[in-house]
Amino acid sequence: MAVYSLAEVLIIIILVVPGFISFFLINWIALIERKHTSFEITVWSLALSVVIYAIFSSFADIGNFDDLREKIFSASYIVPLMILAVAIGVFIGELFRCVGWRGVRKISGSCWDRAFEKVGKKGGYLIVYTRNGLEYKGELHYSGIGIGPRDLTLRNPKLIIRDKNLKVLDEIEMGREILFTEKDVQRVTFFEDIE
Repeated sequence: MAVYSLAEVLIIIILVVPGFISFFLINWIALIERKHTSFEITVWSLALSVVIYAIFSSFADIGNFDDLREKIFSASYIVPLMILAVAIGVFIGELFRCVGWRGVRKISGSCWDRAFEKVGKKGGYLIVYTRNGLEYKGELHYSGIGIGPRDLTLRNPKLIIRDKNLKVLDEIEMGREILFTEKDVQRVTFFEDIE
Protein backbone atom coordinates (compact mmCIF):
# COMPACT_ATOMS: atom_id res chain seq x y z
CA MET A 1 0.00 0.00 0.00
CA ALA A 2 1.46 3.33 -1.10
CA VAL A 3 1.66 6.14 1.43
CA TYR A 4 1.50 9.62 -0.04
CA SER A 5 3.12 12.67 1.46
CA LEU A 6 1.11 15.76 2.33
CA ALA A 7 2.75 17.63 -0.54
CA GLU A 8 1.65 14.98 -3.06
CA VAL A 9 -1.94 15.08 -1.74
CA LEU A 10 -1.96 18.89 -1.97
CA ILE A 11 -0.64 18.72 -5.53
CA ILE A 12 -3.44 16.33 -6.51
CA ILE A 13 -6.04 18.61 -4.88
CA ILE A 14 -4.63 21.67 -6.64
CA LEU A 15 -4.64 19.81 -9.95
CA VAL A 16 -8.36 19.05 -9.64
CA VAL A 17 -9.59 22.34 -8.11
CA PRO A 18 -9.60 24.38 -11.37
CA GLY A 19 -11.88 21.80 -12.98
CA PHE A 20 -14.22 21.90 -9.97
CA ILE A 21 -14.38 25.69 -10.17
CA SER A 22 -15.16 25.61 -13.89
CA PHE A 23 -17.69 22.79 -13.52
CA PHE A 24 -19.69 24.57 -10.82
CA LEU A 25 -19.58 27.89 -12.69
CA ILE A 26 -20.87 26.19 -15.84
CA ASN A 27 -23.77 24.65 -13.91
CA TRP A 28 -24.57 27.92 -12.13
CA ILE A 29 -24.41 30.21 -15.18
CA ALA A 30 -26.15 27.80 -17.57
CA LEU A 31 -28.85 27.16 -14.93
CA ILE A 32 -28.33 23.41 -15.03
CA GLU A 33 -30.33 22.27 -12.04
CA ARG A 34 -29.76 18.55 -12.46
CA LYS A 35 -28.21 16.85 -9.45
CA HIS A 36 -24.89 15.30 -10.38
CA THR A 37 -23.44 12.24 -8.68
CA SER A 38 -20.04 12.49 -7.02
CA PHE A 39 -18.62 10.34 -9.81
CA GLU A 40 -19.95 12.68 -12.53
CA ILE A 41 -18.60 15.73 -10.72
CA THR A 42 -15.18 14.12 -10.38
CA VAL A 43 -15.01 12.98 -14.01
CA TRP A 44 -16.15 16.34 -15.43
CA SER A 45 -13.83 18.22 -13.08
CA LEU A 46 -10.87 16.08 -14.13
CA ALA A 47 -11.70 16.56 -17.82
CA LEU A 48 -12.01 20.32 -17.38
CA SER A 49 -8.76 20.38 -15.37
CA VAL A 50 -6.94 18.66 -18.24
CA VAL A 51 -8.23 21.32 -20.67
CA ILE A 52 -7.34 24.14 -18.27
CA TYR A 53 -3.82 22.79 -17.66
CA ALA A 54 -3.26 22.23 -21.39
CA ILE A 55 -4.10 25.88 -22.07
CA PHE A 56 -2.22 27.11 -19.00
CA SER A 57 0.97 25.15 -19.73
CA SER A 58 1.14 26.56 -23.26
CA PHE A 59 1.72 30.11 -22.00
CA ALA A 60 3.20 29.48 -18.51
CA ASP A 61 6.48 27.82 -19.55
CA ILE A 62 5.54 24.42 -18.16
CA GLY A 63 6.89 21.59 -20.28
CA ASN A 64 6.09 18.50 -18.21
CA PHE A 65 4.40 17.31 -15.06
CA ASP A 66 7.55 17.74 -12.93
CA ASP A 67 7.74 21.43 -13.89
CA LEU A 68 4.09 21.83 -12.94
CA ARG A 69 4.59 20.08 -9.62
CA GLU A 70 7.54 22.34 -8.74
CA LYS A 71 5.85 25.61 -9.72
CA ILE A 72 2.23 24.99 -8.72
CA PHE A 73 2.57 26.44 -5.21
CA SER A 74 3.93 29.72 -6.51
CA ALA A 75 1.39 32.57 -6.42
CA SER A 76 2.60 33.68 -9.86
CA TYR A 77 1.26 30.37 -11.22
CA ILE A 78 -1.72 29.56 -9.03
CA VAL A 79 -3.46 32.95 -9.33
CA PRO A 80 -3.45 32.99 -13.17
CA LEU A 81 -4.47 29.33 -13.13
CA MET A 82 -7.55 30.09 -11.01
CA ILE A 83 -8.38 33.12 -13.17
CA LEU A 84 -8.19 30.87 -16.24
CA ALA A 85 -10.47 28.30 -14.52
CA VAL A 86 -13.04 31.02 -13.78
CA ALA A 87 -12.80 32.41 -17.33
CA ILE A 88 -13.33 28.97 -18.89
CA GLY A 89 -16.26 28.24 -16.57
CA VAL A 90 -17.91 31.57 -17.39
CA PHE A 91 -17.30 31.17 -21.14
CA ILE A 92 -18.69 27.63 -21.35
CA GLY A 93 -21.60 28.49 -19.02
CA GLU A 94 -22.57 31.51 -21.13
CA LEU A 95 -22.20 29.45 -24.30
CA PHE A 96 -24.59 26.80 -22.94
CA ARG A 97 -27.04 29.43 -21.72
CA CYS A 98 -27.08 31.44 -24.97
CA VAL A 99 -26.86 28.62 -27.50
CA GLY A 100 -28.25 25.63 -25.64
CA TRP A 101 -31.30 27.38 -24.23
CA ARG A 102 -32.08 29.55 -27.28
CA GLY A 103 -35.83 30.25 -27.43
CA VAL A 104 -36.34 28.98 -23.87
CA ARG A 105 -36.55 31.44 -21.03
CA LYS A 106 -34.84 29.46 -18.31
CA ILE A 107 -35.02 30.88 -14.82
CA SER A 108 -33.29 30.01 -11.62
CA GLY A 109 -35.79 28.68 -9.12
CA SER A 110 -39.38 27.58 -9.39
CA CYS A 111 -41.74 28.52 -12.23
CA TRP A 112 -44.55 28.38 -9.66
CA ASP A 113 -42.86 31.08 -7.56
CA ARG A 114 -42.16 33.34 -10.54
CA ALA A 115 -45.66 33.03 -11.98
CA PHE A 116 -47.39 33.73 -8.69
CA GLU A 117 -45.08 36.64 -7.88
CA LYS A 118 -46.10 38.26 -11.19
CA VAL A 119 -49.80 37.63 -10.67
CA GLY A 120 -49.53 38.78 -7.05
CA LYS A 121 -48.18 42.17 -8.13
CA LYS A 122 -50.77 42.89 -10.84
CA GLY A 123 -53.64 40.79 -9.60
CA GLY A 124 -55.19 38.21 -11.81
CA TYR A 125 -57.58 35.36 -12.31
CA LEU A 126 -57.00 31.64 -12.40
CA ILE A 127 -58.57 28.47 -13.58
CA VAL A 128 -57.48 25.69 -11.26
CA TYR A 129 -57.59 22.09 -12.47
CA THR A 130 -57.66 19.68 -9.56
CA ARG A 131 -56.24 16.17 -9.36
CA ASN A 132 -59.74 14.72 -9.10
CA GLY A 133 -60.75 16.27 -12.45
CA LEU A 134 -62.67 19.35 -11.28
CA GLU A 135 -62.23 22.84 -12.69
CA TYR A 136 -62.60 26.09 -10.74
CA LYS A 137 -62.17 29.71 -11.73
CA GLY A 138 -61.81 32.85 -9.65
CA GLU A 139 -59.61 35.73 -8.59
CA LEU A 140 -56.30 34.83 -6.96
CA HIS A 141 -56.24 35.92 -3.33
CA TYR A 142 -53.27 34.12 -1.69
CA SER A 143 -50.60 31.74 -2.90
CA GLY A 144 -47.75 29.99 -1.16
CA ILE A 145 -44.27 30.33 -2.66
CA GLY A 146 -40.74 29.39 -1.68
CA ILE A 147 -40.20 26.45 0.60
CA GLY A 148 -43.67 26.74 2.12
CA PRO A 149 -46.59 24.71 0.85
CA ARG A 150 -47.79 25.77 -2.58
CA ASP A 151 -51.37 26.35 -1.56
CA LEU A 152 -53.62 28.97 -3.11
CA THR A 153 -56.99 30.57 -2.50
CA LEU A 154 -59.50 31.94 -5.00
CA ARG A 155 -62.02 34.69 -4.30
CA ASN A 156 -65.55 34.25 -5.63
CA PRO A 157 -64.76 30.79 -6.97
CA LYS A 158 -66.98 29.01 -9.46
CA LEU A 159 -67.04 25.30 -10.23
CA ILE A 160 -67.12 24.83 -14.00
CA ILE A 161 -69.22 21.95 -15.32
CA ARG A 162 -68.43 20.81 -18.88
CA ASP A 163 -69.98 18.27 -21.23
CA LYS A 164 -68.06 15.55 -23.10
CA ASN A 165 -67.14 18.07 -25.84
CA LEU A 166 -65.69 20.41 -23.17
CA LYS A 167 -68.46 22.99 -23.68
CA VAL A 168 -69.37 24.84 -20.46
CA LEU A 169 -72.76 23.68 -19.20
CA ASP A 170 -72.87 25.54 -15.91
CA GLU A 171 -70.84 27.60 -13.45
CA ILE A 172 -71.72 26.99 -9.82
CA GLU A 173 -70.75 29.64 -7.25
CA MET A 174 -68.75 28.09 -4.42
CA GLY A 175 -68.89 30.77 -1.72
CA ARG A 176 -66.62 33.75 -1.13
CA GLU A 177 -63.28 31.94 -1.09
CA ILE A 178 -61.89 28.45 -1.55
CA LEU A 179 -58.55 26.94 -0.50
CA PHE A 180 -56.61 24.55 -2.72
CA THR A 181 -53.75 22.68 -1.07
CA GLU A 182 -50.63 21.71 -2.95
CA LYS A 183 -51.94 18.15 -3.17
CA ASP A 184 -55.20 19.33 -4.81
CA VAL A 185 -53.73 21.33 -7.70
CA GLN A 186 -52.83 19.57 -10.94
CA ARG A 187 -52.33 22.66 -13.11
CA VAL A 188 -53.24 26.35 -13.22
CA THR A 189 -54.15 28.73 -16.05
CA PHE A 190 -53.56 32.48 -15.59
CA PHE A 191 -55.74 35.31 -16.93
CA GLU A 192 -55.70 39.09 -16.54
CA ASP A 193 -59.49 39.10 -16.67
CA ILE A 194 -62.07 36.34 -16.68
CA GLU A 195 -65.78 36.31 -17.52
